[in-house]
Amino acid sequence: MIDGERITITAPDLVELRKQENDLLCRIDRGNKLNTRNARMTLNAYFDFWMETFAKSGRKATTCTNYKSYYNTYIKNTIGKKQIAKITKADCQRIINEMVQDGKKHSTMSNLKSCLNIVFECALDDDIIIKNPAKNLQVPQTGSKKRTAIEQQQIDLFMGYVKNSERYSYSYPAFVVLFRTLDTLLHPWHWTHIRI
Repeated sequence: MIDGERITITAPDLVELRKQENDLLCRIDRGNKLNTRNARMTLNAYFDFWMETFAKSGRKATTCTNYKSYYNTYIKNTIGKKQIAKITKADCQRIINEMVQDGKKHSTMSNLKSCLNIVFECALDDDIIIKNPAKNLQVPQTGSKKRTAIEQQQIDLFMGYVKNSERYSYSYPAFVVLFRTLDTLLHPWHWTHIRI
């Protein structure tokens, strides 16, 4: 009990629980009291507060939009509904693991981890949580999908459509230049004997 408020800490094992207890007692000794009222708010509520209060200062609008998109897609309906103080590192890692199973790219997982880390660090600074559960999450490398170039048959089909289209036929010469330039860059020996 701190100032009449019950503080609950959870951890996956006794060693981690004792470490968190020690960290909490050290913070209390230094005069840093936990904001127990805000610790009861959900992660969703805190994220909305963070977006309005902190996210927009010093960040590009596109970064904020990306954070909101990642959050809404992967967090809002999962751990977002939990009280922020009750979210564990295992909760956060589970989300990353599910993303791996769903075949998400490494960059997507890294961006989500970055978003969560920033939000939880802010909650830590606000004395709402004792520890950042998103710190040191494991984001595995995922294999990149092999890209294939457009085949000649697809080019012929596309060019035939553009050439005979009333709407797009004006752009036919531009596509001829585009595909010839591309082919010249990829296979410079193809065009050496063609007379224009």
